[in-house]
Amino acid sequence: VQLRFAKNENFIMNGNERITLSTKRVPVLTLTYQQGFKDIFEGDFNYQRFTLKAYQTFNFGKIGHSDYTFTAGYTPSTLPAPLLFPHLGNETFFFVRSAFSTMNYFEFVSDQYMSLQYNHNFEGLLFNRLPLIKKLKWRFIASANAVLGSQRKANINLMKDVNNPIRSKFLDQFAFDSLDPNKPFVEVGYGIDNIFKLFRIQAFHRLTYLDRTNVSHFRLMASVNFSF
Repeated sequence: VQLRFAKNENFIMNGNERITLSTKRVPVLTLTYQQGFKDIFEGDFNYQRFTLKAYQTFNFGKIGHSDYTFTAGYTPSTLPAPLLFPHLGNETFFFVRSAFSTMNYFEFVSDQYMSLQYNHNFEGLLFNRLPLIKKLKWRFIASANAVLGSQRKANINLMKDVNNPIRSKFLDQFAFDSLDPNKPFVEVGYGIDNIFKLFRIQAFHRLTYLDRTNVSHFRLMASVNFSF
């Protein structure tokens, strides 16, 4: 069940297609409730999940424009890691807006968490001062992503159970570790947008949990981003 609140949201409509132009001054809020049922369609667990998401854009005039996405999730149920809140990592060279670019797949899982992803496009504030780049109309962008979460001991012990079939299937491939409740995962990024009005190149630096093995402290990523 999902409830979405977007005050004064504007849309462009074309037949059955509807494209949002977002809102002004207030965030778009989405509250989601999920209920799992055991023994229905071969379900293994009864569980509940609550998720809150807030998205908002800001226009700072000559300084550029920003957007942020705040997400919080909680489940009171005891579940194996894949059914909790696996934080979305990205080990490819392709930028995914909702993912953490320097986090591995299933590196961290939480049963309660909150995250913030912030992006700022400086428009022509910096690059318009450079004659050649001004003609190319490149745009400098910056971003910061952080997540703070934790996992109850009951959920951690469930994945340690050697008789748990889900553990034997996934644990040899993914970490499913917990975040320190007092230490967020943080990464920052910067890059160039509007390359040929189509491409975006971004670099990301991981700032915390640097002592872990088999993780990338730095990643260079690309994406397609249409500009008009």
